[in-house]
Amino acid sequence: MLDQGNGEYKDVSDILIKVSGCPNACSQHHIADIGFYGASQKVGTRQVPSFQMMVGGNCDFEGKAMFGRMVTRIPARRGPEAVKMLIDFYRNEKTDGETFRQYLQRVDAKDLKKRFEPLTQAEDYEKNPVLYRDHGQNHDYKVTVGQGECAV
Repeated sequence: MLDQGNGEYKDVSDILIKVSGCPNACSQHHIADIGFYGASQKVGTRQVPSFQMMVGGNCDFEGKAMFGRMVTRIPARRGPEAVKMLIDFYRNEKTDGETFRQYLQRVDAKDLKKRFEPLTQAEDYEKNPVLYRDHGQNHDYKVTVGQGECAV
């Protein structure tokens, strides 16, 4: 939770973030203020575990359900940095009394995509091998396909 820790995020502790390593909707990333779902990127012959980032989804904005808008794809290891950047954008650009959800409805997804561009590209493996490893893993990432409903 963003409200845990040193209080740095007390003003945005109501943000709903949903994350899944899977592209299916199990985590309901499409109805979160900030949603991430699993993807990958190829850099040369290697794969980078990545997230597709969505913003502005919710189930209670003025009594309506709204799906989040696609913003960009980023290496998974940069997810926390992307959240911090988005919160900084909000803090610096909000209007008086504007909530985080209201801000996300107002901000242009294409503009956000441009602003997140520095996070989207993965450096060469030799420069940053950790980017090529999934969270909690000490070996290089490789997409595997299983069987069943959640086959990715």
